[in-house]
Amino acid sequence: MRGMVADALERSGLVAREAGGGEAALRALDEFRPDLVILDLVLGSVSGLDVADRLRGRLSAAPVIFVTGSAATTEDKLSALAIADDVVTAPLAAPELVARVRAVLRRTRGDDGGVLRFEDVVLDDRTYEVSRAGQPIELTRLEFELLRFLMRNARRVVSRSEILANVWRKPFGEPALVETYVGYLRRKLDALGPPLLYTVRGVGYVLRSPTGR
Repeated sequence: MRGMVADALERSGLVAREAGGGEAALRALDEFRPDLVILDLVLGSVSGLDVADRLRGRLSAAPVIFVTGSAATTEDKLSALAIADDVVTAPLAAPELVARVRAVLRRTRGDDGGVLRFEDVVLDDRTYEVSRAGQPIELTRLEFELLRFLMRNARRVVSRSEILANVWRKPFGEPALVETYVGYLRRKLDALGPPLLYTVRGVGYVLRSPTGR
């Protein structure tokens, strides 16, 4: 089921990271820094409820959707309802889960239906279209996902390891790969306006306005 959920989210234009249990989920949080967490109530040695309690201290703003199954007790389900942003029962239809994910994101972070905006750059997650100052920009898939991650973290310096984990889905990889794609993206953005993508030496990259705000 975990693979089905991740595949459905990816096909809908979202970026998903899988974790095979409670401890693995906790380890992945610092690398992936998700906007939303989907948890099974039954996760082996660490329950989904325990993971939710512990992630609140790390990602206090990240909403949680619980998935319940036949192995979950009534008490666990009631506990989940008390702390979760949504609870769904397995087996579940993938389109329903994706719809619930988008609904929770809209409710908790003011998501406007998949359209991201920063300065004069507009990125439409639904159509894979990007424009700046009203002019379309042709991006490859990786350039698009890199820009989406940077726009979701606008004004915050993100490290190369964060970019690798969230765009390439690899916590470890070749930093030069990130530098190369940042260069590709920077040139395409700069062709239509003042610089927005900056390098913070020894740290990473940041998307910010030309005035520094």
